[in-house]
Amino acid sequence: MSILSRKDNILNSIDLKIERGSFCKASIFNDNIKVFDTTNKVVAKYFGDKYPKELIKNEVEKITQTLCIKFAPRLISSNIDERWYKEQLIEGNELWPKTWLEVTTIYQDYIFDIVIDIIKSNRIINIDAVDYATKMFKTIVNKAKYSSTVTIKDYNYIVQYSNEILSQINSDYSKNIYLSYVHGDFKFSHIIVEDNNEAKVIDWETYGRRSLLFDFFNPLGPWMIHNISTIDNDMK
Repeated sequence: MSILSRKDNILNSIDLKIERGSFCKASIFNDNIKVFDTTNKVVAKYFGDKYPKELIKNEVEKITQTLCIKFAPRLISSNIDERWYKEQLIEGNELWPKTWLEVTTIYQDYIFDIVIDIIKSNRIINIDAVDYATKMFKTIVNKAKYSSTVTIKDYNYIVQYSNEILSQINSDYSKNIYLSYVHGDFKFSHIIVEDNNEAKVIDWETYGRRSLLFDFFNPLGPWMIHNISTIDNDMK
């Protein structure tokens, strides 16, 4: 694909023309490119040569699994060997509440229905909470170990913190927890409200099995960090 050979000359979110005269925007992240084709209503993701094919295959499989979720975009086509896939372009307005009242309104109008639909689309399982937490922290520690941005000091702190939390869980918690397939990166900016006032959710690359209520609480974290003063004023 010609756009890959020109990726070093493309900046984040610039306007460009590609084959068939389509009007597009491109976003670059790591060694990969997402092209938003507003003419043909398609999002095409192209993976760089260094990106493992197994991860491309896993990502396509995750998006294929969301076909039963009415809030997810449709997968249009894919080619693992050529390192790309295309899905439906969702156009509309992102949701980013400015007040705590707007947060509660978005939950009532959209998030409750979205989370319930995602949970209902797959089988719920229950597992031992300690085993689940152990695996999660092991994943976090391994990612930190091989990250080029994590210092030795930061890594040692992550290991210490993980061990302390696991020790507390082992001593105080013995119940099972319920897991379901969830979006995994669910936040306000990933909810797009179309012109007909129907909501869609974008960016399903992190779709996988996590705590049943993961998606329900996940939008609050980033919003609360950016709006702590707003929360204080609303609560007064």
